[in-house]
Amino acid sequence: LRTTLHGPCFSACPLVFAGGTERTIWMGPGPHLGFHQVYTSAGAVPLSDEIYQEIALYLDAMGVDAQVVIRWMASAGPSEMYEPSLELLCEPKVATWVQRVCGF
Repeated sequence: LRTTLHGPCFSACPLVFAGGTERTIWMGPGPHLGFHQVYTSAGAVPLSDEIYQEIALYLDAMGVDAQVVIRWMASAGPSEMYEPSLELLCEPKVATWVQRVCGF
C-alpha cells in the first residue's frame, strides 16, 4: 500500500498515512500533518497507557521513528495540534518523499 497526501492530515490521519510502505506528500494548499494526544470522551489518555506502546510498535513496523512521533503527539493536548514543518517529516521517515524537500 502506498499513501499520498495532497492536503491536510490531522488527528488519526497521520497514523493511517504511516501505514503506507511509500509515504508521499505533494506540495499544495497546506499539506500538513497534525499530531495530538489520544483522547476519549473522558479526556486525554495518559502517556503511560498501553495505547501509546501499540502505536509505537505499529510505527516501528512501518519504519517510522516512533519516539519522534510519540513525542509530537505528547506535545499537544486533545484540543490542540502539533504541526511539524515538512522538513521535519523526512528524517524520522514519517514521509518517504516530500516534493522539493526529501526523497529516500
